[in-house]
Amino acid sequence: MKGCETIEELIHLASLHGDLLSTKHLSAFWSRVPQLLNIISSASGPQQKHEQQLKKDLHRILYITTKKLDRFSHTEIVGTILGMAKVVKHYSTSCKNNDSGSSKSYLPIFQDVIFDQSFNAQADLFQSMADISASTQQARLLSNLVYAFALIKQNPILYDGTALFDRVSKHIIDDAGSFEPQGISNILWAYATLEVASCPRLFETFAELMISNTKLLDMFKLQHFANMVWAFSAAHISHTPLFDKVAEVIVTTVGTNFSSPRNFQTYS
Repeated sequence: MKGCETIEELIHLASLHGDLLSTKHLSAFWSRVPQLLNIISSASGPQQKHEQQLKKDLHRILYITTKKLDRFSHTEIVGTILGMAKVVKHYSTSCKNNDSGSSKSYLPIFQDVIFDQSFNAQADLFQSMADISASTQQARLLSNLVYAFALIKQNPILYDGTALFDRVSKHIIDDAGSFEPQGISNILWAYATLEVASCPRLFETFAELMISNTKLLDMFKLQHFANMVWAFSAAHISHTPLFDKVAEVIVTTVGTNFSSPRNFQTYS
């Protein structure tokens, strides 16, 4: 999948193999789609006569994906969710900003497949993947999982009646020391974005971790600091000791080169 340079090539390759696609290849397919969407040139895009076949092939790939979901590893299912969520985000953002040209290329192919006419992620599709991925416990996968669902602004209710973010927050808190700066900033951004009720304890856990681990804070990049500060503000959680520590690190290591958080994106 990595060798494909266009959406058409990617869809054609996956469709050609059909039911023979392994869960690894299916996950690689959905992970590759948003990467290709982000590098489309202004001259790119399918001819209208090809759109119907491409959409038909995409439907088939999605059907095969959902049919094999129970065979996906945690890494594969989270990669698939994140890839699909980035596709939804790509189009919801471009249409919200009234972008034209390359950013909307292939829109007819994905619409009513991964997202609806209002650019809301297909709830049933992401619900089925949420139920399977909820038992994920690896740090990197947990951060990617909540980040993906925050991108599409969904916090699915699982089969046992608990919300996904509430369920995985316990694993995140218990294993907080295993997360790297990117994971921490993504988690805090995700919980603040969805205004999850269980987030105060999670925020407090990460705050205490960062205060007590100077080496961890030293690994933070400007984007991580910006996301983290924004998240605490958006969640209406104040933690003066952490903010003082962050300010100290910024002044010491970055100084006047640090820009205002508003100059940074709140997701990657």
